[in-house]
Amino acid sequence: MTSNIEIQLNETQLRVSSVLNKDNKNYGKKNLIDDSEETCWNSEAGSPQWIQITPTKSISLDSIALKFQGGFAAKRFVIETRQEDGTFTSIAEFFPDDHGKQQISFFSFNFIDIYLLLKFKFLNIR
Repeated sequence: MTSNIEIQLNETQLRVSSVLNKDNKNYGKKNLIDDSEETCWNSEAGSPQWIQITPTKSISLDSIALKFQGGFAAKRFVIETRQEDGTFTSIAEFFPDDHGKQQISFFSFNFIDIYLLLKFKFLNIR
């Protein structure tokens, strides 16, 4: 039996590729973790866009839940982890639907001891 445990993050553990019009108050990275349906992180136009998470301890990851605003979904979503030499390796990808509902992607295996850095890349944004 597995249990669902949400990873608790603070703003210092997050980096994003860009923020729309540099408007951090309305569209900044803090909106990724504020538990509000009324806010969101919004990047500048262009591809790729990314979110980096630096966990404070090792984690196991077997699924991810995302919710895109309708009309602004990425065509491809890649999860990467940084290796000790600083390079990134793709460990999973999926192709989200373009609607405003939560989407959960389950992986066929667990990523054990991800602790250096996770990078979520949004590619070919619609």
